[in-house]
Amino acid sequence: MLIKMSHTKELKELSNEFKKIDTDGTGIIDAEELRKVFEDCSIEITAESITSIITELDYQGNGQINYSEFLAATVDLDTFCNDEKL
Repeated sequence: MLIKMSHTKELKELSNEFKKIDTDGTGIIDAEELRKVFEDCSIEITAESITSIITELDYQGNGQINYSEFLAATVDLDTFCNDEKL
């Protein structure tokens, strides 16, 4: 995966954000951790909306968001998919 080969500042920042959300340090973001993020930002969200977000990002189908899935959803493709990197 091209993203894993990159060591840009943005990737490090996204890694730090993932770690902030993954409060139990398991390497995955579950529904409760995601709910807590919205709560901390004072954003009201339903359980159904959280489930929908996870379903959209969860290409492994395990009901959680792993680091690769998080990166795929949050990375700026223009940063990583330029002619030099390809």
